[in-house]
Amino acid sequence: MTREEKINQFLNLFKSLLEQHPDYELTSKTIYHYLIFSGVNSSDKSIDLSDKGSSKYNEDSVFTNWRHSFQDNPNIDVFRTPDHMYFCQFVSSNYDVTMNKNHIKVYIPLDGEHIEDGAKMIFEYIAANDMPHASKIGKRIRFDDIVIRLTEPSDALKLINFVKHNKYLQEGLIEPSPFAVQKDNIAVVCDGKESYNTILSKLITKYLLTCRNENSLNLVSYQDFFNFVAYLYDTAFIKHNLNDLQTIFDLSSKNKVENIEQIINLILLSQESTFDFDNFIKYYRKCSDYKENANELLLSAVEIMTNKFGDYGAAIRNIEGYIYTGRKSLITRDQNLRDRLEISNFRSALLEKLQDIDLATYIAYINNQTIRFEPRRYH
Repeated sequence: MTREEKINQFLNLFKSLLEQHPDYELTSKTIYHYLIFSGVNSSDKSIDLSDKGSSKYNEDSVFTNWRHSFQDNPNIDVFRTPDHMYFCQFVSSNYDVTMNKNHIKVYIPLDGEHIEDGAKMIFEYIAANDMPHASKIGKRIRFDDIVIRLTEPSDALKLINFVKHNKYLQEGLIEPSPFAVQKDNIAVVCDGKESYNTILSKLITKYLLTCRNENSLNLVSYQDFFNFVAYLYDTAFIKHNLNDLQTIFDLSSKNKVENIEQIINLILLSQESTFDFDNFIKYYRKCSDYKENANELLLSAVEIMTNKFGDYGAAIRNIEGYIYTGRKSLITRDQNLRDRLEISNFRSALLEKLQDIDLATYIAYINNQTIRFEPRRYH
């Protein structure tokens, strides 16, 4: 089946459920559960890799065997923490906890027969190639059971090529999520501090409940779902009206808002036929830059320029003039502000943001002041 057919099949499962049981209390947890177990053999769903005796080699758990296998490897630390017992953590010795946390997530889901040895092959390869990463494996077999979190695009590409040419891993691969960007049958996402699959599950839930409430379940389809998501994105991040989004997500900080924006945009981009792995990497780099620079630099520039001119309005006018014209003389050199803006992607980021809104209104938006517009139907 094509990705569109797989998504239609998934959506129609819940369409039928809601048609047959109109009062069914559909939640994002239910959607998430069905989503992550898509493509998993029924016999694998009961496997618990943390259970004693789950290994096919001895009486220990698979988690314990992985820790023993890597205990003498200086390039990787394998462990569990009391706060996250669901996962076995794999962290490279050269991973810098202060580095950018908007990882490239590479999902390499393996079935119950292959995951014990397959995971060892994967992390032996990663350790041998000194790839900085902070990764994990969940105790259940699901389409995201092995999550490799990398910061270097070249490492992601090397890892995907390794999996592609490893016969044993290919035999055990579970089908990737049709909702994500794929490279050689491997799904990749970037989601910052949020969860791509959790955000996706909440969007699907909102869509299905909206269709039920508006008596339009007959419209449920791949295309209609992505039209709905595009409407939400347009309303929230182009028209800057967060009202609809606040009924779905926690928007308690500007970092959360920006993170969710990036994920929803990626969900939409992932379905474009031209959005390949190279374009995904460009998007990952852009999101990482935006997260670290654009809004923070804007707020810093406003403060510095206001102090310089003693006038908030003048500061806004100069910054807006710089964004649209690139005239460096509009920006003060105080606190090295001019150079900081010039070496960043500040102008390109803000030009994209200011398509339908002025700078003062956008500043209010990133400070989480809701801006109201008249809603429109997404169909």
